[in-house]
Amino acid sequence: MSILKFINKIILQLLISIFFFSNIHAKNLDIYYRSDKVSDYFSGIISLSENNYNKSYNFLKKLDGLEDSHPSFASTYLYSLINSEKFN
Repeated sequence: MSILKFINKIILQLLISIFFFSNIHAKNLDIYYRSDKVSDYFSGIISLSENNYNKSYNFLKKLDGLEDSHPSFASTYLYSLINSEKFN
């Protein structure tokens, strides 16, 4: 009976630690899900598709730090930098 209690205790601790540590990464991007940040992202994408590179750059530069966790944002931002001649 003590082996069964020990196994249950280990499983419970493992589940608690998984639930605890799985929420840490989700909180890092909360600042990008505010309405003004989402609006800047989509406005930048739309401006880029309409060949307004300076306008696109102005919208996308407000989202500093998003390129670390969003690979397609990084390529879009670089594209707007190069076309607006802000990249040396």
